[in-house]
Amino acid sequence: MTLPVQFQTLWAMAACGFVLGLCFDIYRVCSRQLHVPRWLIPAFDLLYWAAAAVLVFRVLTIVNSGQVRLFVFAGLFAGGAIYFATISKWAILMVKKAIAFAFLLGAWLRKAGKVLFIIPLKGLWRLLWLFGGFFLTVSVFVGKIMLQLLYPVRILFAFLLRPFHRLVYPVRGLRKRLGAFAGRLKKILFK
Repeated sequence: MTLPVQFQTLWAMAACGFVLGLCFDIYRVCSRQLHVPRWLIPAFDLLYWAAAAVLVFRVLTIVNSGQVRLFVFAGLFAGGAIYFATISKWAILMVKKAIAFAFLLGAWLRKAGKVLFIIPLKGLWRLLWLFGGFFLTVSVFVGKIMLQLLYPVRILFAFLLRPFHRLVYPVRGLRKRLGAFAGRLKKILFK
């Protein structure tokens, strides 16, 4: 491995250390701010370190065909140390502010959704319910008036159909007698 490739590898590993430090701070702040259960932390730690190893070895294969030397670890350590010494505090502050902004935006969107959608839909439902009740009340009222207005017509029809009543009455009696006969026959046959 030539000297320029070694320097390029050292700088690439320092950049990886810097990025891994930033990702670690983001992960740490998010897990605290979002109240991740403690029993999930080991699994997330394992995922973080697996992703870090994949990133480092991917960069190593691009820069120097995946050769691991002592200066690779020195570059990673130096990049992480530079990150934690310089901008770690600001990065943590920015991540906290971003999470607070996301919560604020979520609360605002929830209130806006309630004002723009839920409240109008409830109002529309109440209005439809009110109109439906009003329509039903008016329909019942008009129906009762119509029945009262048609009462003389009913009496007239009853008077006009009185001669035919004598013809219909024997048929009613026949139906009752046939029903009674069928009931007795059923009892006799299906005892």
